[in-house]
Amino acid sequence: MKVIKVPTWNVYTVNGSAGFLTPSATGIDPKIENEVICDPIQGNVPDCFFIAALGSCAWNTTVPRIPYSPPNFAPNFTIPFWWYDKTQLLNLNTVFTYTPKTVSNTLLLGANGMPIYAQPTPQNEIWVAIYEKAFAVFAGCPCINGNPDISILPTILKPGDALSVLVNLTKKKFSFTTTPLPQTAFKTTDSPPSTFNGQSCYDYFDIIKTVCIPNAASPSSGKTNKPMVAWTYDTVNLAPPLWQSRGLQYRNATNNRMLVAQHTYSILGYYTFGGSKYIVLRDPLGTLWTTPQSDTFIRTYLPPAPSNWDPVQDHSKCTPRDLSAYPCGVFGLRVDAFTGCFSGFGWVQ
Repeated sequence: MKVIKVPTWNVYTVNGSAGFLTPSATGIDPKIENEVICDPIQGNVPDCFFIAALGSCAWNTTVPRIPYSPPNFAPNFTIPFWWYDKTQLLNLNTVFTYTPKTVSNTLLLGANGMPIYAQPTPQNEIWVAIYEKAFAVFAGCPCINGNPDISILPTILKPGDALSVLVNLTKKKFSFTTTPLPQTAFKTTDSPPSTFNGQSCYDYFDIIKTVCIPNAASPSSGKTNKPMVAWTYDTVNLAPPLWQSRGLQYRNATNNRMLVAQHTYSILGYYTFGGSKYIVLRDPLGTLWTTPQSDTFIRTYLPPAPSNWDPVQDHSKCTPRDLSAYPCGVFGLRVDAFTGCFSGFGWVQ
């Protein structure tokens, strides 16, 4: 029998006590808007498909709020997931079963005393890491003393499963076209339908905009109202020929570009400026791989400075972000670059 070696686990402490979902201001739900846009930060495991999906769910407030009781830190947390038989095709008759998982508040720490996997948020919360740990248990990662081996998470679950198990699809369903399930997403190599959700559509920006809520006070901006993710090609050679040679090709050993191959991003909303259409995304790594300001070609496809993306009308929840500053990995990408560099995108509702 294979013996799984899991290093010693310990709780990550913040200011002398464990930090978890602690509001930064009275009356603000710590899981949404002002904080959650920068909360999910991927650690030392390639589970971007889960971290990006979790961020999109929280951004759209579809992830149930985890109770917290500062300064007392609960020793265990129960996280809700929904299981379905993944050996069968997803269809309208698929049964989703409520499958909660309870995990302890301990996190695997590195030599620097910081968590190895999902990182603490900018507000020193660890709700993302707790969700990741519970998701690893749900996915079937082997455990020792209740601690799952998160390092093997990407090898045992299909990336497309993350959104479905985070959202209760007994009341919701995948819905991208009028064709029957199991079609679940748009491939950007296909032409977008001329009409979607009752609106005329020219490109994939228009498709995404049909699933967004515009800011009435700033109609050039809006946010998604369904959890939505997008994924890049596995390698640059799989991208459309025109984009294989362009400056947004993926980062590799000799090419320090801003996009990452075989990587999942959260879609947060849309932004228009100067006649150009931008899709607002966030890298779950919490940063960009390179500094776009230093590359004139990349800057062609990003909003110029300043570009204040104002996704919601209530500024007590989310103040405008200057997309040209790429705050915490949030950036706008012109729709033609999005279509050329991303393999597909989708959402649940």
